[in-house]
Amino acid sequence: MVRQSGVSLIELIVVISVVAIMVTVVMPGFSAMVQRNSMVSGVNGFIAGIQIARSEAINRGATVTLQATDPSDGNDEWGPGWTVRDGGNNVIRTFQAITQGMTLDSPAGTNTISFNSRGMLIGNPVTLDFCITGVQGVRIALSATGRTSTSDLTMGDCP
Repeated sequence: MVRQSGVSLIELIVVISVVAIMVTVVMPGFSAMVQRNSMVSGVNGFIAGIQIARSEAINRGATVTLQATDPSDGNDEWGPGWTVRDGGNNVIRTFQAITQGMTLDSPAGTNTISFNSRGMLIGNPVTLDFCITGVQGVRIALSATGRTSTSDLTMGDCP
């Protein structure tokens, strides 16, 4: 008797069906995880910009400003990127635009954040909303002392 090896057509169809079911169950969760990771990365990048501006102000003993690259969009002033500049308007560091489908907006319309030589915020405390459009978001709060904190936004808070 000749012994055959391989996979039968029925076995192949069963395996393909199981893989298809697993993919349809896993993919929505995977894409949500990728979005959350992109948002966390963007929030951390913005906070890094704040901390660089603050530490440069202390190191230089002068005012340093974090400035929106293109504040023309009132619902996404910081989305196109931001720049850290010294008192002479020289660029210290530039940050790229955030990921497509996300916004970084100041509800008060703030497009510059300045720190004095002691690392204190010049002006009123600032809040910014970092959102995945229509899904979820994080509120970044900057106190008068220059410290940042974050809190989750609800679905209704993001455009």
